[in-house]
Amino acid sequence: AIQQGVLAATGSQEAAIAAAGLGLMAVPVVNQMASHLSRVGSYSGTELVTVLAGPNDVFMQLNGVASAAAGDAGAVGAVAGMTQAGNELVAAVKTQLLAKGAKYVVVVNVPDMTQTPFLAPADTATKGLVSQLISTFNSIASEALSGQAGVLLVCCWWTSTPKGATSTPTRRSTACSTSPCQPAAPRRQPIRWGARR
Repeated sequence: AIQQGVLAATGSQEAAIAAAGLGLMAVPVVNQMASHLSRVGSYSGTELVTVLAGPNDVFMQLNGVASAAAGDAGAVGAVAGMTQAGNELVAAVKTQLLAKGAKYVVVVNVPDMTQTPFLAPADTATKGLVSQLISTFNSIASEALSGQAGVLLVCCWWTSTPKGATSTPTRRSTACSTSPCQPAAPRRQPIRWGARR
């Protein structure tokens, strides 16, 4: 999907071939699913299969765009790349998970990445493009997988930026919130999963 999006954005086969060298490229989730199935053959129907895909596609499409200005051909190509990535994910969930016996599949959509330290300082046009890329991907997954037997769609878009996350970062044990950083001093109390504070 990345190389196709870069090809659509630039019209250059050379740029599309070079897209793999842009960095931030993980093994595509479709390949990860196929690799797993090559080892196990199929699912027994008792496994919980979790899928989180899309954020790397956003980064790769963004890297392939020279300008995030509205109407730019690169932005149009990036949206086309995200459309392809969303369709590939839906097809993989249906053909490589559900059709192979998985009965409990959790698909997590792409969160609002515009508030991450990497993108928080970005200009309005870039943030707008990123939001459009995420919306494109999430809409495809939502429309195709909502109501699909055996699939639970988890929407993390609205929970991705807790109120005050960027204005009071020290409350969340981070030293900063607008640039990549390391955790601040360790928490005084360990987090207890499922326990109320």
